[in-house]
Amino acid sequence: MINGSRHHRRWVAEKLGPDVAEKELEFTRRVLSLDAKHYHAWSHRQWALLALGGWENELDYCHELLEADVFNNSAWNQRHYVITRSPSLGGLKAMRESEVSYTTDAILANPGNESSWRYLKALYKDDAESWVGDPSVSSVCLRVLSRTDCFHGHALSTLLDLLCDGLRPTSEHRDSVKALANEEADNNLASLVCTVLGRVDPIRANYWAWRKSKITVAV
Repeated sequence: MINGSRHHRRWVAEKLGPDVAEKELEFTRRVLSLDAKHYHAWSHRQWALLALGGWENELDYCHELLEADVFNNSAWNQRHYVITRSPSLGGLKAMRESEVSYTTDAILANPGNESSWRYLKALYKDDAESWVGDPSVSSVCLRVLSRTDCFHGHALSTLLDLLCDGLRPTSEHRDSVKALANEEADNNLASLVCTVLGRVDPIRANYWAWRKSKITVAV
């Protein structure tokens, strides 16, 4: 689906009217069955939904794709697109509780999947108060950090963002991070999180060192 043919297809679909919506969605479904991360197919599908309709089964379709591959970042992005744009779902705030539950289940099943962690934060876009105040977020961090069988980087990174955005840490937060620290515990929990991240996520060690250097201002 190269650019020229994609634009021609849109022109034809617009001329045919809303009855073609189901055909366009089925067309992109077939393309995505061959390449679930096909950028132009996702772009065309989003256009079709906005221009032609057919939102009714889109959330189920996203779930189907994530059941097949929970690491499919494009499917997570499409899910966010649906809950924020579908005229029948009521918007992000109306969907937040059920989506948080869906996402935390996905996180607990695969704690190393960065896409689901990113999606979780996106559910609180432009609403820092709810992001920090929703116990579901810090709770999933704690549940992951208490495990010994998984990568802790994304949970630590999320906890760091919460702390920098104003979360007041509890003793449980402190204990969960101290349990992962080999060095003497830092009095500043966010600083300690950065230190641990530098070790568990060495590829981005310089980034975590930079984050740590900013903490005295941010926290």
